[in-house]
Amino acid sequence: MRFVNIETIPFEPSFTGEGYAMSFVIQKTLYDQLVRITLEDGSQGIGENVRWPAVPMEMAEAAEAEMIKALKGRPLADLAGLIQTWCAQGRPWRGLCFALDTAYHHLMSQKLGVPLVSLLGGPTDGDVQAYLSLSSEAPEDMAAVVRSKGAAFAVIQAKLGIGEVPDDMDRVRAVLDVMTPGQLLLADFNGALSAEQGLAQLGKLDDPRLIWEEPCDTHDENLELARKLAAPIMFDQSMIDLETYVRAVEDRAAHSVVIKPALLGSLSASRTARDMCATASIKMRIDGPWCGQIGAWAALSVAAGTEPGRVLASIDLTEPIETPADLIIRKGANRIAPSLSANLVEIFEKHLLQFP
Repeated sequence: MRFVNIETIPFEPSFTGEGYAMSFVIQKTLYDQLVRITLEDGSQGIGENVRWPAVPMEMAEAAEAEMIKALKGRPLADLAGLIQTWCAQGRPWRGLCFALDTAYHHLMSQKLGVPLVSLLGGPTDGDVQAYLSLSSEAPEDMAAVVRSKGAAFAVIQAKLGIGEVPDDMDRVRAVLDVMTPGQLLLADFNGALSAEQGLAQLGKLDDPRLIWEEPCDTHDENLELARKLAAPIMFDQSMIDLETYVRAVEDRAAHSVVIKPALLGSLSASRTARDMCATASIKMRIDGPWCGQIGAWAALSVAAGTEPGRVLASIDLTEPIETPADLIIRKGANRIAPSLSANLVEIFEKHLLQFP
């Protein structure tokens, strides 16, 4: 069965309020795409190209044009090998790889009559604990959000890395001050610190509720902190490929790791990373960059398929974005699950009407 058509349409919703601030970007608009693949028999698969905001747009667009050109007329059986090759070329390639891999899994789930979460090895009734993510703002403003919304969440994430390190420490203290004893705080620098800064600063706060998320930009720097500090370290976007997850399993230094299917470029690779970490008893958070409901649904399907007790939390990745989230099911105050009856073709076609 060969590809006969690959369609892309812009998906550019706004963020709510003043946007979402983290160390390397303040996001006010998404610049993603929805993708539809069509095969010779007329069957269709839908995905979402979730572009990493740190990748220049011209680099992403050049990679995407090359990929689409290479796929037309090719057998579907070639897709897995091509995705593996393209993902190895770096993050400009991985957003569309994620879309194509999601579209492939969507096709297979339709043909087999099973939901995506089950196709990825999980139970049909799987769900995960949600966490609350705080944009990097003034300490008192972040604390105010926790007071108003935080009671339902066992895990809270505070974005850091804007301004000076003492400002970030004030943000952490302010959030901790209004949290309960049973909550966890992921203090997320998004790689903004050097190893020297991390060693000098992170040991100054000692609180059993505190996990330092991605202090440094590279795996080696985060590994150095994890080995030298008593504080727990969560490794995030420095986990760049499956080999890095193998290293984390072997090193046994990370308190926990984050798996982001859109950044790995593949649901298949994400499932492998998930199952490997679960076997090694490494805690995980499974989510991704902010995106629309198709990308959020795909990432949540990986999370909901995880062995019970291994996932610290996940999140509805549409949360701060002005877009529907019909594919995300809320179970009570703080548990979420992917829809089992998602009509992705209908969603794609509704968006298509916006761009005649």
